[in-house]
Amino acid sequence: LRLNYSYNSRYLLTGTIRRDGYSGFGQNNKWGVFPSFALGYNLANEEFFPWENIFSKFKLRTSYGINGNQGVNPYSTLTSLNSMDYVTGTSNLAGYVPGTLGQDNLGWESSRTINIGLDFGILQNRITGDINFYKTKTTDLLLNRSISLVHGITSITQNIGETENRGFELGFNSRNISSNKFHWSTSGNLAFVKNRIASLYGILDDEQKEVDDVSNHWFIGQPIRVAYGYKRIGTWQQSEADEAAKYGSQPGWVKLLDVNGDGKMTPAADQLIQGQQDPKFIWGMTNSLSYKNFKLDVFVHGVHGVTKSSRRLDEDNTSETRLSTTLKPWWTSDNPTNDWNANHLQANEMGGVRYTLWEDAGFVRIKDISLSYDFPQGLFNLNRLRLYVTGRNFFTFTDWYTLDPELDSEVSFPLQKELVFGVTLNF
Repeated sequence: LRLNYSYNSRYLLTGTIRRDGYSGFGQNNKWGVFPSFALGYNLANEEFFPWENIFSKFKLRTSYGINGNQGVNPYSTLTSLNSMDYVTGTSNLAGYVPGTLGQDNLGWESSRTINIGLDFGILQNRITGDINFYKTKTTDLLLNRSISLVHGITSITQNIGETENRGFELGFNSRNISSNKFHWSTSGNLAFVKNRIASLYGILDDEQKEVDDVSNHWFIGQPIRVAYGYKRIGTWQQSEADEAAKYGSQPGWVKLLDVNGDGKMTPAADQLIQGQQDPKFIWGMTNSLSYKNFKLDVFVHGVHGVTKSSRRLDEDNTSETRLSTTLKPWWTSDNPTNDWNANHLQANEMGGVRYTLWEDAGFVRIKDISLSYDFPQGLFNLNRLRLYVTGRNFFTFTDWYTLDPELDSEVSFPLQKELVFGVTLNF
């Protein structure tokens, strides 16, 4: 059900309510009810509006609503077995292993969002855009939780805990220069977001604080996807040989942070949060310039405040790979760098533990550059003749060492640079 109301193009009201059911959920929680409402006020339409010479549009708005997420596959709440046949002698015998555990109570993930925004137009809509501040609280999250192997499977999807997102978003369009021969316009957007886990299982410790789920790297008050583990602080040098030996290490091998200084590397005491795997700030901007029949479009994209696991030091590679690795400034006695380990199979170990190298994966990339020329209409009896050249992913500015910082996995095929020449014909 949706209700819209407007009075004199000044006061606006929208209300909705929906009831959704999904057969993929457990038999006790298949249905969810999701209402919302929004209020708008076109302040620029009021006679007493004080900035009418500046703002051609000035609309205040606020909204509150609940959305549902059904992000599980059909039948995933039913108990199932996977086939695992085996051979004995010359006979093939049927076998089965646990596939999923049945869950009668798995249901909707719900997000409650409040938004306060402003739509604006400046100088006869020469500059237009919108500003939004929002806060979202999500409950009963659909997350995969690690469980004991005694069940025969390693994880199960459950409605777990609460998260909170706060953010600011800005979008704009502007006509910077507009004349008979030359035009320049800009459009862009940016978004800041901060997310945190507000609650998990409700289990309290002796100090009445909610307990973290360290095995899943979920921590109360921290982002949902954190960069967690032992922290690399350099490489053992020749002058530190005696101290390195206390951890069963040696010069040229990785030097990890012993957080409590007890001379041992233990998971509970020495692993820590080193960043988050989701960006804090993203933005994009397109500039379009035209002069007579020439046109240039440039799109730039930026991602900041994101941390990813890096294979810069080849910490997961085998000894065979190390013999044929790319040329790198490995640590040697003649090159006592702190940024690289020695080219040794165990150089990424300290105190019997291995680590994940977390590094900043922020970047600025010029995604697209396109230059075109439109020939005069009627040439060669054509309604339109355009020649163009486009370059994609040609320039990236980043401190990320390995393949492509834009991809989720550092071992995925990187986005290729492309140069495209084309012609457009309209008869």
